Amino acid sequence: MVSIPATWIAVALVAQTGESLRSEPGRDAPVADFHLTASDGRRVSLWGDSQAWPVQVVGVCSAIDPEHEAALARFASLAKARAGRVRVLVICPDREGPDREAVAQVGAANAQIGDAAARPHLALLADPFAIATRRLGFTHADDVMVVDRDLKLFWRGTLRGGSEAAAGEASTFLGSVVDALLAGAAPPSIAGGAQRATALRFDASERKVSWYPDLLPVVRSQCGACHQKNGIGPMDLFDADEARGYAPMMAEVTGQGIMPPWSADPRFAPCRNERRLTDTEKELFRLFAEQGAKLGERPSDVPPAPPVAPTIGDVAWTIGTPDVVWELPHPEEIPAEGVLEYRSALLKPNLPEDAWIEAFECRPSAPQVTHHLVALLVPDDVPDEKAPELSTSFKDAVMGGYVLGALVNWYSPGCVRRLKKG
Repeated sequence: MVSIPATWIAVALVAQTGESLRSEPGRDAPVADFHLTASDGRRVSLWGDSQAWPVQVVGVCSAIDPEHEAALARFASLAKARAGRVRVLVICPDREGPDREAVAQVGAANAQIGDAAARPHLALLADPFAIATRRLGFTHADDVMVVDRDLKLFWRGTLRGGSEAAAGEASTFLGSVVDALLAGAAPPSIAGGAQRATALRFDASERKVSWYPDLLPVVRSQCGACHQKNGIGPMDLFDADEARGYAPMMAEVTGQGIMPPWSADPRFAPCRNERRLTDTEKELFRLFAEQGAKLGERPSDVPPAPPVAPTIGDVAWTIGTPDVVWELPHPEEIPAEGVLEYRSALLKPNLPEDAWIEAFECRPSAPQVTHHLVALLVPDDVPDEKAPELSTSFKDAVMGGYVLGALVNWYSPGCVRRLKKG
């Protein structure tokens, strides 16, 4: 039998003392999702954490509109006046993205709201290929839709009411639409009819896409943990020549949402360490393949792939230097083929006193054959010899674990977990 060299798995912790649509859907269908990058670098989607917001307002702001600064001010005013109840997502379909003035304007509005660091109430989203803009059916620079907590379309129209000036920095009518949804009432009608802004003109020219400037940054952040030399993925995407050979397949699996693998429903809770491509990133993969997988000019400062197979005793721990490191009691031999049943190994921490854990990291020495592991805390009343067979029944026992592509387990600021001595 051919076998892979034995795998050692180390566990690190940091101890802390106790002191210390086209989206015009039917009324019962959710509005189509989109996933874009905000001006502050966050990755934002309509469906993401939607249950936290009674109302979401989605609109357009484009430099093609002579009054786009006033339009953005109206969105900001709405977010500030109804902070905590309304999230405003403003899509910029311009090829060059939002200008610096618009980015500063949104940042200042979120700073005034106060808790934007936790969840921004106003987001300015770059949509350089106008993917989300078209998906939502927006055709003018003042198009707006209002959706409820369940992502059902409540109202669709324009940013200004019939009597509101184009240069005005607040929209009384849109505010009344939002207030109606918050109150459980029907949306009001516009007296005098809606005003239309400039029609959007999408850049029909094809953007040239190549590996080094466009795709490599995406690979590093979303794909490289698995797809690198000696990684668990089937190809090394840090080898540009190898990567270009997979261009059609990468376009297919990213376009269909197969890769990166992520099946959590974004509507119900935000997930740390989420692995999802934005609509823009998916389009970059598509264009890369369609245009012949050009590499482009290789920058002189391209960083190497991160290490994937650390050596025990010289591990580049992502949590910093750990206070304690444990190893499995013996190597685990992995056969080259066949079905592998779950295995269990018992570790004895032998702590001289209680420890308070703020970070927990597991690292395999052979990640190319390690899919995942789970570290469980064995209850005091379970004998050692019974631990493996009873492990799936332990309540609240998961301490941490490892899976390719996921980051380490940091507890939330101010939170720790107790690990008893022994």
